[in-house]
Amino acid sequence: VNECSTNNNGGCAHMCQNTDGSFTCECRTGYSLSSNGKSCTDIDECSTNNHGCAHICHNNDGSFTCDCRTGYRLASNGKSCTDVNECSTNNNGGCAHTCQNTDGSFTCECRTGYSLSSNGKSCTDIDECSTNNHGCAHICHNNDGSFTCDCRTGYRLASNGKSCTDINECTNNNGGCEHVCQNSAGSFTCSCRAGYRLASNGHSCLDINECSDNNGGCEHLCHNTAGSFTCSCTAGYSLASNGLLCI
Repeated sequence: VNECSTNNNGGCAHMCQNTDGSFTCECRTGYSLSSNGKSCTDIDECSTNNHGCAHICHNNDGSFTCDCRTGYRLASNGKSCTDVNECSTNNNGGCAHTCQNTDGSFTCECRTGYSLSSNGKSCTDIDECSTNNHGCAHICHNNDGSFTCDCRTGYRLASNGKSCTDINECTNNNGGCEHVCQNSAGSFTCSCRAGYRLASNGHSCLDINECSDNNGGCEHLCHNTAGSFTCSCTAGYSLASNGLLCI
Protein backbone atom coordinates (compact mmCIF):
# COMPACT_ATOMS: atom_id res chain seq x y z
CA VAL A 1 0.00 0.00 0.00
CA ASN A 2 1.42 3.44 -0.88
CA GLU A 3 0.49 5.36 2.22
CA CYS A 4 1.82 8.57 0.64
CA SER A 5 -0.84 8.52 -2.05
CA THR A 6 -3.63 8.26 0.46
CA ASN A 7 -4.49 9.59 3.87
CA ASN A 8 -3.42 13.18 3.20
CA ASN A 9 0.24 12.64 2.18
CA GLY A 10 0.56 9.95 4.83
CA GLY A 11 0.09 12.73 7.41
CA CYS A 12 3.53 14.17 6.58
CA ALA A 13 3.86 17.92 6.89
CA HIS A 14 6.29 18.16 3.98
CA MET A 15 7.32 15.11 2.00
CA CYS A 16 6.23 11.49 2.19
CA GLN A 17 8.55 8.70 1.08
CA ASN A 18 6.84 5.32 0.49
CA THR A 19 8.82 2.27 1.57
CA ASP A 20 8.19 -1.44 1.27
CA GLY A 21 5.30 -2.04 3.63
CA SER A 22 5.56 1.42 5.23
CA PHE A 23 6.54 5.09 4.66
CA THR A 24 8.66 7.86 6.15
CA CYS A 25 8.18 11.57 6.39
CA GLU A 26 10.95 14.00 5.44
CA CYS A 27 11.33 17.77 5.75
CA ARG A 28 12.55 20.35 3.32
CA THR A 29 15.96 21.96 3.81
CA GLY A 30 15.91 24.27 6.78
CA TYR A 31 13.55 22.09 8.82
CA SER A 32 13.98 19.08 11.09
CA LEU A 33 11.54 16.21 11.62
CA SER A 34 9.68 16.44 14.89
CA SER A 35 9.54 13.58 17.38
CA ASN A 36 6.10 12.55 16.06
CA GLY A 37 7.80 11.62 12.79
CA LYS A 38 5.45 13.76 10.74
CA SER A 39 5.67 17.45 11.69
CA CYS A 40 8.54 19.69 10.59
CA THR A 41 10.19 22.27 12.84
CA ASP A 42 12.17 25.26 11.57
CA ILE A 43 15.91 24.99 12.17
CA ASP A 44 17.39 28.18 13.63
CA GLU A 45 20.56 28.29 11.54
CA CYS A 46 21.69 31.45 13.36
CA SER A 47 22.02 29.61 16.68
CA THR A 48 25.22 27.88 15.57
CA ASN A 49 28.25 30.09 14.84
CA ASN A 50 25.93 32.78 13.48
CA HIS A 51 25.72 30.42 10.48
CA GLY A 52 28.81 32.05 9.02
CA CYS A 53 27.35 35.57 8.90
CA ALA A 54 30.10 38.13 9.56
CA HIS A 55 27.77 40.49 11.43
CA ILE A 56 24.06 39.74 11.80
CA CYS A 57 22.10 36.53 11.16
CA HIS A 58 18.32 36.68 10.68
CA ASN A 59 16.53 33.35 11.03
CA ASN A 60 13.65 32.91 8.59
CA ASP A 61 11.07 30.21 8.15
CA GLY A 62 13.17 27.39 6.74
CA SER A 63 16.15 29.55 5.95
CA PHE A 64 18.25 32.52 7.10
CA THR A 65 19.74 35.74 5.78
CA CYS A 66 22.88 37.60 6.72
CA ASP A 67 22.92 41.35 7.25
CA CYS A 68 25.58 43.96 8.04
CA ARG A 69 25.89 46.71 10.58
CA THR A 70 25.52 50.33 9.51
CA GLY A 71 28.49 51.42 7.45
CA TYR A 72 28.94 48.04 5.76
CA ARG A 73 27.36 46.27 2.78
CA LEU A 74 26.79 42.55 2.25
CA ALA A 75 29.39 40.93 0.00
CA SER A 76 28.52 38.79 -3.01
CA ASN A 77 28.96 35.60 -0.96
CA GLY A 78 25.95 36.64 1.11
CA LYS A 79 27.85 36.35 4.40
CA SER A 80 30.85 38.69 4.50
CA CYS A 81 30.57 42.44 5.08
CA THR A 82 32.62 45.09 3.31
CA ASP A 83 33.13 48.66 4.43
CA VAL A 84 31.04 51.35 2.74
CA ASN A 85 33.16 54.38 1.80
CA GLU A 86 30.71 57.10 2.73
CA CYS A 87 33.16 59.75 1.52
CA SER A 88 32.93 58.56 -2.10
CA THR A 89 29.15 58.80 -2.10
CA ASN A 90 26.46 60.96 -0.56
CA ASN A 91 28.06 64.33 -1.38
CA ASN A 92 31.40 63.86 0.42
CA GLY A 93 29.61 62.19 3.32
CA GLY A 94 27.90 65.52 3.95
CA CYS A 95 31.19 66.98 5.19
CA ALA A 96 31.72 70.68 4.49
CA HIS A 97 35.48 70.27 4.01
CA THR A 98 37.27 66.91 4.31
CA CYS A 99 35.75 63.44 4.68
CA GLN A 100 37.89 60.68 6.24
CA ASN A 101 36.57 57.17 5.72
CA THR A 102 36.94 54.77 8.68
CA ASP A 103 36.09 51.10 9.13
CA GLY A 104 32.30 51.08 9.14
CA SER A 105 31.95 54.82 9.46
CA PHE A 106 33.56 58.16 8.58
CA THR A 107 34.58 61.42 10.18
CA CYS A 108 34.52 64.99 8.92
CA GLU A 109 37.51 67.26 9.33
CA CYS A 110 38.00 70.96 8.71
CA ARG A 111 40.79 72.86 7.04
CA THR A 112 43.21 74.91 9.13
CA GLY A 113 41.48 77.96 10.56
CA TYR A 114 38.14 76.23 11.06
CA SER A 115 36.61 74.08 13.81
CA LEU A 116 34.12 71.25 13.43
CA SER A 117 30.58 72.25 14.40
CA SER A 118 28.46 70.26 16.83
CA ASN A 119 26.67 68.53 13.95
CA GLY A 120 29.98 66.86 13.07
CA LYS A 121 29.83 68.03 9.46
CA SER A 122 29.82 71.81 9.17
CA CYS A 123 32.95 73.92 9.67
CA THR A 124 33.00 77.21 11.57
CA ASP A 125 35.64 79.88 11.16
CA ILE A 126 38.00 80.22 14.13
CA ASP A 127 38.46 83.84 15.22
CA GLU A 128 42.20 83.68 15.83
CA CYS A 129 42.19 87.32 16.95
CA SER A 130 40.04 86.55 19.98
CA THR A 131 42.94 84.88 21.82
CA ASN A 132 45.89 87.11 22.72
CA ASN A 133 45.42 89.06 19.48
CA HIS A 134 47.00 85.92 17.93
CA GLY A 135 50.43 87.39 18.50
CA CYS A 136 49.84 90.54 16.46
CA ALA A 137 51.74 93.46 18.00
CA HIS A 138 49.09 96.03 17.10
CA ILE A 139 45.98 95.04 15.10
CA CYS A 140 44.59 91.59 14.26
CA HIS A 141 42.11 91.19 11.39
CA ASN A 142 40.17 87.90 11.39
CA ASN A 143 39.61 86.47 7.90
CA ASP A 144 37.66 83.47 6.65
CA GLY A 145 39.85 80.59 7.83
CA SER A 146 42.83 82.77 8.68
CA PHE A 147 43.96 86.15 10.02
CA THR A 148 46.29 89.02 9.18
CA CYS A 149 48.21 91.43 11.39
CA ASP A 150 48.32 95.14 10.74
CA CYS A 151 50.11 98.11 12.32
CA ARG A 152 49.02 101.50 13.52
CA THR A 153 49.90 104.61 11.52
CA GLY A 154 53.62 105.32 11.69
CA TYR A 155 54.63 101.64 11.79
CA ARG A 156 55.19 98.94 9.20
CA LEU A 157 54.66 95.18 9.50
CA ALA A 158 57.87 93.23 10.11
CA SER A 159 58.93 90.22 8.04
CA ASN A 160 57.51 87.83 10.67
CA GLY A 161 54.04 89.12 9.83
CA LYS A 162 53.27 90.00 13.45
CA SER A 163 55.70 92.57 14.84
CA CYS A 164 55.56 96.28 14.00
CA THR A 165 58.62 98.47 13.40
CA ASP A 166 58.70 102.26 13.52
CA ILE A 167 58.74 104.14 10.22
CA ASN A 168 61.34 106.93 10.23
CA GLU A 169 59.34 109.54 8.35
CA CYS A 170 62.33 111.90 8.42
CA THR A 171 64.25 109.77 5.92
CA ASN A 172 61.68 110.52 3.21
CA ASN A 173 61.89 114.16 2.05
CA ASN A 174 62.72 115.22 5.64
CA GLY A 175 59.14 114.26 6.62
CA GLY A 176 57.99 117.36 4.76
CA CYS A 177 59.62 119.57 7.43
CA GLU A 178 61.16 122.80 6.14
CA HIS A 179 63.95 122.84 8.72
CA VAL A 180 64.36 120.05 11.32
CA CYS A 181 62.58 116.65 11.39
CA GLN A 182 62.61 114.72 14.67
CA ASN A 183 61.51 111.06 14.42
CA SER A 184 59.53 109.58 17.32
CA ALA A 185 57.89 106.19 17.98
CA GLY A 186 55.13 105.92 15.39
CA SER A 187 55.30 109.59 14.40
CA PHE A 188 57.56 112.63 13.94
CA THR A 189 57.65 116.36 14.67
CA CYS A 190 58.99 119.34 12.76
CA SER A 191 60.89 122.17 14.42
CA CYS A 192 62.58 125.33 13.22
CA ARG A 193 66.01 126.81 13.56
CA ALA A 194 66.59 129.78 15.90
CA GLY A 195 64.88 132.91 14.63
CA TYR A 196 61.95 131.03 13.12
CA ARG A 197 58.67 129.66 14.45
CA LEU A 198 56.65 126.66 13.28
CA ALA A 199 53.68 127.52 11.06
CA SER A 200 50.18 126.22 11.76
CA ASN A 201 50.64 123.45 9.17
CA GLY A 202 53.28 121.91 11.46
CA HIS A 203 55.84 121.77 8.65
CA SER A 204 56.74 125.26 7.41
CA CYS A 205 58.90 127.75 9.29
CA LEU A 206 58.12 131.49 9.54
CA ASP A 207 60.64 134.21 10.33
CA ILE A 208 60.34 135.75 13.80
CA ASN A 209 60.40 139.55 13.70
CA GLU A 210 62.48 140.13 16.80
CA CYS A 211 62.12 143.88 16.33
CA SER A 212 58.43 143.72 17.11
CA ASP A 213 59.17 142.66 20.69
CA ASN A 214 60.78 145.49 22.72
CA ASN A 215 62.60 146.70 19.60
CA GLY A 216 64.64 143.50 19.73
CA GLY A 217 66.51 144.98 22.71
CA CYS A 218 68.09 147.61 20.45
CA GLU A 219 68.60 151.04 22.04
CA HIS A 220 68.06 152.95 18.78
CA LEU A 221 67.19 151.11 15.55
CA CYS A 222 66.23 147.42 15.03
CA HIS A 223 66.52 145.78 11.59
CA ASN A 224 64.80 142.41 11.10
CA THR A 225 66.59 139.85 8.92
CA ALA A 226 65.72 136.30 7.87
CA GLY A 227 66.04 134.32 11.07
CA SER A 228 67.77 137.12 13.00
CA PHE A 229 68.04 140.94 13.47
CA THR A 230 70.62 143.67 13.83
CA CYS A 231 70.75 146.91 15.80
CA SER A 232 72.09 150.26 14.56
CA CYS A 233 72.41 153.74 16.00
CA THR A 234 71.27 157.16 14.90
CA ALA A 235 73.75 159.72 13.59
CA GLY A 236 76.35 160.73 16.10
CA TYR A 237 76.32 157.37 17.92
CA SER A 238 78.15 154.12 17.44
CA LEU A 239 77.08 150.59 18.34
CA ALA A 240 78.49 149.20 21.53
CA SER A 241 80.27 145.85 21.68
CA ASN A 242 77.08 144.14 22.97
CA GLY A 243 75.42 144.93 19.62
CA LEU A 244 72.47 146.56 21.35
CA LEU A 245 73.47 149.84 23.01
CA CYS A 246 74.59 153.04 21.35
CA ILE A 247 77.44 155.17 22.71
